[in-house]
Amino acid sequence: MKKSVAIIIAAVFCASVLIVGFFGMRILSYNSKVYITEIRLTNEELQTRSDGSLYMVFEYKQDLTVPFTFEVYPDNATERNAVEVLIVSQSDTGVAEFVSGSFLIYKPGSFTVRVVSTDGNNVNAQCDVYVRSPQSA
Repeated sequence: MKKSVAIIIAAVFCASVLIVGFFGMRILSYNSKVYITEIRLTNEELQTRSDGSLYMVFEYKQDLTVPFTFEVYPDNATERNAVEVLIVSQSDTGVAEFVSGSFLIYKPGSFTVRVVSTDGNNVNAQCDVYVRSPQSA
């Protein structure tokens, strides 16, 4: 290889190192994960106590099914469906269970429901649900 070609290659290499060093390169991550940052319960029946906690009240009737709704934010979360709905406590065993987006309520009582993100950010929202005995005539 001729001496002039080696010098040109070395000069181009040094120039490219200097140019990249001066202007820099921004590293872009195209696979970054966007975590769930907020879960909002959206049932119409939701009420707020003075301390900010949420609750719902229903009157018991046979075959009572209550749809349970919530929204996950931000809208561009990578795993928007990475949530779990849990009944964390009940006043009596067998008051209710969560099946396919609704509470199946079997008898009067109360329970606490919690929606938890499972995408690694561990965001949650919860409310208490009270099921009253039917009013007697």
